[in-house]
Amino acid sequence: MKATYASTERILVEFVVENEHVNSKGTLHGGQTAALLDIVTARAVGMSVKSVPMVSVDISIRYVHSS
Repeated sequence: MKATYASTERILVEFVVENEHVNSKGTLHGGQTAALLDIVTARAVGMSVKSVPMVSVDISIRYVHSS
């Protein structure tokens, strides 16, 4: 993952999905999705809140099947 832009209001990252990141259906693995969400949101919060240490307390991701 590479941050391509960051400010106190937003962060933009790029991530190339490789074979080791996908599940048996060829889509991004759910655990990888959760980890990326955790990392990116921590960086986003860290851009604006620097005086208080932050940790993830609760992450909720809903995976919806669409056909």
